[in-house]
This record gives sequence, C-alpha cells and structure tokens, in this order.
Amino acid sequence: VSKENISIMIEIKDDLSANGKIRNQFTDYHAMRFREKFENFNMDQLTVNIEKNNGNLEVTNLVIDNLYNPNQSLTQSYEFNITDAVEQLGDKLYFSPLLFLLDSENPFKENTREYPIDFVYPMADKYMLNIKLPDGYVVESMPVSSKLKFKDSEGEFTFLGSQNGNYLQFTIAVEINRSLILADDYNAFKDFYQRMIEKQMEKVVLKKV
Repeated sequence: VSKENISIMIEIKDDLSANGKIRNQFTDYHAMRFREKFENFNMDQLTVNIEKNNGNLEVTNLVIDNLYNPNQSLTQSYEFNITDAVEQLGDKLYFSPLLFLLDSENPFKENTREYPIDFVYPMADKYMLNIKLPDGYVVESMPVSSKLKFKDSEGEFTFLGSQNGNYLQFTIAVEINRSLILADDYNAFKDFYQRMIEKQMEKVVLKKV
C-alpha cells in the first residue's frame, strides 16, 4: 500500500483569511509518481503548480526532501495563506476543514462502465488537521464523525472530528485496498466516492459571541 500522510496546521484569522503549514509525506508508488511528474520542476514552478486552480492561495517556503532519492520517502512542506477560505453570513462563519485541498467533484460521471477502474496500486491517504479558531467565535455545529465502506474493506473512508478548546482536530482517511475495481462494481464504487466527497464538503459553522 502506497501512502500519503498530510499534516496540516491552520489558523483562521479575524479577516476571514487562513494561514498555516502543510507537510506531505509520500511513500512507494505515490513518491515515484511525484518524482516522475515534478523531477524537472524548480521550486518556483512547483509553487505555481500548488497555487493554480486554488483561488486566492499563496504558497511560500516550499521545501522538497528526497526528490532524487528513490530509496526514501519523499516529503513536501510549505506555508500558505488563502483569503477566501471562510464564508461569512450574518454573525456566522462557514468553512470546510480541508479548505483548498477539498476534492469537490466526482471524477466518475458516466452511468455505466465497460472496463475496470485501474488505480495501478493500493493506496492509503490520511489527512491530520489542527485548526485554530478565531477569537470571539464558538462552534455551533461541525461534521459528525462517520465511516464509509465499499465492498467490506476494498474501499474505506473515515472522517473523525473533535474539539479541544479553541482548536478543532480532524482525521480524514481514504483507503483503496484493491487496485482494480471491476466494471460490475462501478455503480457501487461511484456511489461510495460521491458519498465520500459529500462528507468532505460538510462545513463547520462558527457563531460570534
């Protein structure tokens, strides 16, 4: 199983922007794909690649470790600021925990499929988020922890959320334990993927006090 572990520290500011730090660790085939795609990119080009299609996202202090060392896991870390992270309606704030990392569109759009979905290799991606809330706000509601499965354990999605004082912690994990999804299972997998996206899109609601 190839893994991507993403640690994210986020602070929501009084002006409704958000800044923080992200560290990605890629192993095995995940790392190989990153190397194949970006080995000829410089830091400026890699920074632009992260920022593109992500609204008002600004990335700084990008560091890549072990890009040319295939015997080690590859890590990518950077700091970010995004000005459109939070939506304000009246005295309430709304945001999705994954911010600009949110995958909001299901790539499986067709009603039927004749060929298998080939992920090439099993994978496990895990996001660990620590979000500092702005002063003067309390949590009115947040996404409920839940777990989704596709065919017992061939695909699993876990969403865990909790509050610790002025911080919210989320663990979001996606596991595809079978690299080949047969055409007969396409509709079931498409539904699993759609429910996974909808869960990630659920918003935290903060209320001004």
